[in-house]
Amino acid sequence: MAESVAAGAAESAADNKIRLRVLTPLKTVYDACVEMMIVRTSDGDLGVLRGHEPCTAILGDGVLRVIPDRLEQRQELLMVMGGVLTVRDDEAVVLSDLAAPPDQLQAYLDQLREEKQEHERREQDAELQTHRMERAIRQALVHFDVSAHTLLTRADARDA
Repeated sequence: MAESVAAGAAESAADNKIRLRVLTPLKTVYDACVEMMIVRTSDGDLGVLRGHEPCTAILGDGVLRVIPDRLEQRQELLMVMGGVLTVRDDEAVVLSDLAAPPDQLQAYLDQLREEKQEHERREQDAELQTHRMERAIRQALVHFDVSAHTLLTRADARDA
């Protein structure tokens, strides 16, 4: 009897959960079933439980609080810098350019900084290559003008 009550409680707890996914362009930051989440939107904090009305919200910069199980009385925190939240069919999806647990935020920012620097280096290389190509074209045009002028001068000398 105690086993069936415990199994029923576990099943009931699973029924009270929503799937939460937090995605950035680089990776999936969080993907789990949780009882509740609280996120900062442009209109204020929004809590989402199972059965929440479908909605879409613009996110502000702040903390996303995840409560995996209210009985355990613990929460997980994610730093989210803007983005969009979509809730429907007992699933919440956060799309953000930057989201990470607080202890991983500095490493994540360092990675983004390195990628930006690499992108800037590539742009500088492309700009230098474009400059070299433009110079080669100008040199070819000057050479063409000199060759055409030389031919015209020889033709004029022959005709004279």
